[in-house]
Amino acid sequence: MLEIRPLTAELLPLLLPLDRLCFADEPFAAIWWQKAIDAQGAQAWLAIRNDEPVGYCLFSQVLDEAELLRIATVPLARQVGVGTALLAHAYQALKGCGVAQLFLEVRASNQAAQQLYCRNGWSVTGQRKDYYPLGDGREDAVLFNRVL
Repeated sequence: MLEIRPLTAELLPLLLPLDRLCFADEPFAAIWWQKAIDAQGAQAWLAIRNDEPVGYCLFSQVLDEAELLRIATVPLARQVGVGTALLAHAYQALKGCGVAQLFLEVRASNQAAQQLYCRNGWSVTGQRKDYYPLGDGREDAVLFNRVL
């Protein structure tokens, strides 16, 4: 069974290896995560299945808007509903905090994430040219929003 818990400092030791696995080229440091979850307006959750962390998401809320800053699931837990469950949990919690609209940006090459967002009610609203560093070049960001 999948359990979704609020991400607290006590759960960071479970999150950090997950972040390194899912974002091997760009994991965030422990201090970044500590500051992120302590920040005003931060909302984050950790998905746990069979006592193992399998995914997480982090939003930042300002007034009635929130931005999805990071979401990931371990490779063995992809395409089985973990990302959708995290998003559904976040939607409910954020709506309860007065959020009416969500935003995110994602690498243009990350088709799996874009499909997840489209399946979960997000709409493409634009792009940012050359937003992400990519080896010797740059990569566009695709912008999404979702009304709660």
